[in-house]
Amino acid sequence: MKKKIIWGLLVSCGIILNGCNSEKTSSKDISRTVVIGNDNDITGIIPFEVSNMPSGRLEDLLYNRLFKYDKDMNIIPVLAEGYNVINDTTIRIPLKKGIKFHNGDEMTSEDVAFGFEMWRNRKIKAHMMDSIKDVKILDKYTIELNLNYPFGPLIGNIIAGYSVVNKKEIIGNPKYKERAIGTGAYKFVEWIPGEKITVERFEDYWGEKSDVEKIIFKPIVEASNRSIGLEAGDIQLSYEIDPINKSTIQENKELEYLEIPSTRISHLVYNTQKGILANKNVRRALAFAIDRDSIIDAVLMGNGKKAESIIPPLVFGNNPDIKAIPYNVEKAKAILKEAGVLEGTKLSLMIADRGANVSIAQIIQSNLKDIGIDVVIDILEWGTYLEYSGQGKHELSLGGWSTGTGDADYASYPLLHSSAMGAPGNRSFYSNKKMDETLDKARRSMDREERKKLYYEVQDLVNEELPILPLYYGVSNLGVNKNYTNIQLSPDGRHELQNIKIVK
Repeated sequence: MKKKIIWGLLVSCGIILNGCNSEKTSSKDISRTVVIGNDNDITGIIPFEVSNMPSGRLEDLLYNRLFKYDKDMNIIPVLAEGYNVINDTTIRIPLKKGIKFHNGDEMTSEDVAFGFEMWRNRKIKAHMMDSIKDVKILDKYTIELNLNYPFGPLIGNIIAGYSVVNKKEIIGNPKYKERAIGTGAYKFVEWIPGEKITVERFEDYWGEKSDVEKIIFKPIVEASNRSIGLEAGDIQLSYEIDPINKSTIQENKELEYLEIPSTRISHLVYNTQKGILANKNVRRALAFAIDRDSIIDAVLMGNGKKAESIIPPLVFGNNPDIKAIPYNVEKAKAILKEAGVLEGTKLSLMIADRGANVSIAQIIQSNLKDIGIDVVIDILEWGTYLEYSGQGKHELSLGGWSTGTGDADYASYPLLHSSAMGAPGNRSFYSNKKMDETLDKARRSMDREERKKLYYEVQDLVNEELPILPLYYGVSNLGVNKNYTNIQLSPDGRHELQNIKIVK
């Protein structure tokens, strides 16, 4: 039986590994090309038009942000020289000079101001900057943000959501989505959907150059296939190492496993506008029935922490004292009976075909079977999952969220505010006046302690209403060939690969 399983695994991953082999170069220059196993394909190459992790990883190579966080969550200028708070509603940002785009143009205030306007007009991320009234160009290298109201999380939102684009390449160009002209360390070469994305080093990059001349992203959905490819040398770096493969990577003398705590959370999403899930008591019953400890022990093999809140511990605004609903099957049954839900009631659970989703879904399916709910698991490829869940075609779905801003606003507003329903993040299609008011008040305050208190109220309200059931906080990791170093891990999973060094 074991031989059959191993043979089946090798056959199932043969197409992927053969694809990787086709990208191998000769021993003379193989060290200058890095093939990366991404856990899914990207959905686009233009900032402000995508909002998922695989696309974000590519974005960070092609484009630059104005600011970033270091590992201690301190703000570091990137394309900006810094920022000056003139008053509660005015922020001035001086830009670095001499920064070149991939087409040779110099970055100026025109490009940066245009990027903010583009951001405003793309629904998927507009909620992050709706506080901005206008962007004034003061001179060639200085912009000024004028706000409609004080907005505490603004710089964090800019860090997470804004990359500088080239105005000339987008205005009046109907084919702009086929090119990616940024200021990043690498420039776009080609994207063959479902197969690979290729970028090459930008020789006029303003920062320190990488030793790696070419990077190829390959979408390899199955985590075991990524690990096999890493061990075989067909890929040199893999995102999202599954717990079951962690020890294998650690024990391989040619590989290195890197891990840090994450700002990401995995959760169960209830579509609050569908059938019995519109009843918060039914949602509560399902929460009591789900054994999150089993998910962490059996699927994550201990590489996760039970989530007590939708706001992760590393994020400002997390309430360390809040407690989530405990596992209690009998209580779940009693609530369902009181709500009039009949045994054998069916629900669908939509998941993306990635990572540990299938195993987690099977545990949830078994848990809900124990209280008389029959769950049908609907497995979709990544792009279809994003589209369908954004349109509300699900009843239950497995979701995840990463708070790259480091601020509770981004951990809660997109997921819970009624204005963000659908693709922007609120895939539970939840609408609650008190929640909206609390979230609005928290983001419009500049008082850190007041904001913290308001986010504590948000977390209490989530525990009461349960549009989302937090499952676990994950870790941020990758596996890499030891020939490559100077990779900076990020808690949000968008690790810095811009300046990889080769170990001689």
